[in-house]
Amino acid sequence: MGIAPENQSRIFEEFAQEDASTTRRFGGTGLGLAISRQIVELMGGRFTLVSAPGAGSTFSFELAVPLADSVAQAPAPLPRLNGQRVLVVDDNGAARALVAKALREWGARPTEMASLAAALTELRTAEYDAVVIDDPLPDGPAGIL
Repeated sequence: MGIAPENQSRIFEEFAQEDASTTRRFGGTGLGLAISRQIVELMGGRFTLVSAPGAGSTFSFELAVPLADSVAQAPAPLPRLNGQRVLVVDDNGAARALVAKALREWGARPTEMASLAAALTELRTAEYDAVVIDDPLPDGPAGIL
């Protein structure tokens, strides 16, 4: 939506929005940008805004981050998970992949499913030692866990 030039300097203040209708239309309290800017500045960085009404906004930051001396090693498998079959159910592909990756690093053998319906079909034909389910799923009842 963009931010008018006269409002750009105060958009980083706590509880500030561009105008009173912003909270009603888009929600939020106006703390996110203030907190983000404070964190970046505490880390010695710079937070910037480029915006024009009707054209949108771009928020960015720059930080000087030192390179690691060595590559981190994957954690050793956890004895309880080593070789265990785990079904991971999440409609968010990125979240599902992260959980599955962590499980693999811990020695488990994850299988990923994007929906509750697919997971239930899978559970009828295969055995798993554990199931990790996002709640709520679009095709499942809210609060099932």
